[in-house]
Amino acid sequence: MSSPATQSAPLVRPGRWIADGAACTVTFAVRNFGIRTVTGQLPVTSADVTIDGHGQPARIRANLDVRGIETGHRRRDADLRGPRFFDTDRWPSISFEATGISPVGTGWTVDGKLTVKDITSPVRLEVSEVRPTSPDPASPVSLRATGSVDRRTAGITGGPGFLIGHAISLWMAAEFSPASRPSTC
Repeated sequence: MSSPATQSAPLVRPGRWIADGAACTVTFAVRNFGIRTVTGQLPVTSADVTIDGHGQPARIRANLDVRGIETGHRRRDADLRGPRFFDTDRWPSISFEATGISPVGTGWTVDGKLTVKDITSPVRLEVSEVRPTSPDPASPVSLRATGSVDRRTAGITGGPGFLIGHAISLWMAAEFSPASRPSTC
């Protein structure tokens, strides 16, 4: 039996893998008024991973629909979509593209660039729980990723810092299938 330090991320079939939109969630959390945490979700409109000949990810891209932001409070959601924050009339989506991928334990560390509005900022994601849904190398693969971003470097400067925290925590759960299978993203 391998120790966690010597295990490596599972190998999957080389090629392009596409996220199943029905099985994707991106959740975020930010401190509000310094005492409370507000959470919300953003819909994933597309996400894909290209797996190299060694069964490791070589390229990762994703797009999120900011118009679909949900925090459980309609007025706050409308404010977040407005010009003080995301300005979804001008910039309806957020994009992510990996710039570096390194295997770590049973997952990967993914460095990338997050583009919000017209501002690109660095972000690091820790991908874990990479699990094929069956032993077949063409079966869907599920994963979880976590990270954080400073909203100011991402161009989200609306609202004073003492009311709305700067650090935004991110969680993503997704399932990817080979591109030859139908996708709902």
